[in-house]
Amino acid sequence: MKFFNFLLPLIILYLIECMHDDEVIDSFPVENDIMVLTDSTFDKALEKYENMFIVFYAPWCGHCKKLLPELEKAAKVLVNENIIVAKVDATKEKKSARKYKITSYPTLNFFKENTYIKYKGQRTAKDLIDWARKKSAPPYTLIKTLEEIEKIKNDNKISIFYFGKEEKDITIYKTLAVKYEDIPFYSIEDEKLAQIYKVVPRSVVIFKKFDEKRNDIINFDEKKLEKFIKKHSEEKISEFTMDNYHLIFNKNKPALVYFGKKEDERWKKDFQTLEKLAFNVDSDIIFIMTEIKDGLGKKIADKIKLRNHELPCIMILEVKIDIDKYQYKGNFQYEDLANFLDSWEKGKLNKFLRSQKEPKHNNGNVFILVGDTFKREVIENDEDVIVLFYNPVNNDNIRMLKIYEEVASKLVVRNPNLIVAKIDMSENEIDSIVLRDFPTIKFFPGNKKFNAPFEYKGAKKTKDIIAFIKKYAFHPVKSDDDNISDL
Repeated sequence: MKFFNFLLPLIILYLIECMHDDEVIDSFPVENDIMVLTDSTFDKALEKYENMFIVFYAPWCGHCKKLLPELEKAAKVLVNENIIVAKVDATKEKKSARKYKITSYPTLNFFKENTYIKYKGQRTAKDLIDWARKKSAPPYTLIKTLEEIEKIKNDNKISIFYFGKEEKDITIYKTLAVKYEDIPFYSIEDEKLAQIYKVVPRSVVIFKKFDEKRNDIINFDEKKLEKFIKKHSEEKISEFTMDNYHLIFNKNKPALVYFGKKEDERWKKDFQTLEKLAFNVDSDIIFIMTEIKDGLGKKIADKIKLRNHELPCIMILEVKIDIDKYQYKGNFQYEDLANFLDSWEKGKLNKFLRSQKEPKHNNGNVFILVGDTFKREVIENDEDVIVLFYNPVNNDNIRMLKIYEEVASKLVVRNPNLIVAKIDMSENEIDSIVLRDFPTIKFFPGNKKFNAPFEYKGAKKTKDIIAFIKKYAFHPVKSDDDNISDL
């Protein structure tokens, strides 16, 4: 009993200490090894801790709930390595969410050296731990020998070096080094090594195995250095990769794309022309040369409906609501291409919209539209127009075309102010109309052409489509409702 009485205070103290460790770190509340931050404590935590892995979440988010157990496992390991894992309820702590432009949940950011980088990897404890360890390491490595430099140059497609000891430069260099996932950063203090490579002191040098092979900058601030690294760290001309595909289609970065065939004699010559253009223009546009036989090249060609017989072809692609395309139609000469790019940057080019040729005979009950005639026949008049947008590749579209023909046969003869029209969207494009599903029917009333059209969402039945037309038509609609089938 005496032994138990002796142990009891120690056990109580141990339990209190455990509770303290689980609930608070340096006055910041903690849940299962994850620090809980608010708008009032966020900046204080960043000031106090060198490495912070922070998740912005929403309590109702399913992905966030799935992530939490993995994050707790990671936090339990990382807390012993001076990496603090924290969470912020972005639905409550709106000031912090706005500051870091949080628009989706969960968002994981690693904070170090007065900057942060977004985590894009798998959401397992192992992946979270491995990545956090990598980001918590020093952002650059001090190199002391010529042999080390040469090995780094040989082993890496691109590597970046700071030559000097200036504290102001090093602070800027650190901040930017943290942001880059796949580029190794180094520093060199030995002036003799700088002399061997003919480097001016306090310079940043990019060594790479593509384009100019080397780029130097001196007298930089953070903004200048970031622009310099961004400009020279990517190949001037590349094929489609998942990285530049992501930049174009998810980050809305414009691209000038040459679609062609490598076996053509002109491929090498055209590459040299585009390379010269890429080096000489001051633009953020991505330059790409690609075939369209398979892979991402084929995927992009399919997206923009590019055919093999149209090669070679140059287009500027710019993703907005849809993919805006600007097609080059001149000679493949440097000056002409430079003027084309300059005109695009000044907003002087018209978008390229694919169109079939206008039919010579268009006297059927269903009026055939093409891309070039859509505006004239649908918008620039006061007639009621119903349009079937279709893609003749599946039975559902074919079935709707038959129903639509019956609608037209019941209405067109008796209603001179009504146009029943169709357009094949596999061969035509219309500015400002983006459709993902086919068939789609839209109605453009004669008195509301510049308003959004009415979309038909009813049954695929003749009588229902006729009722839809009568409901929204500006002009009175006469119809013979007898003998209408329900195909």
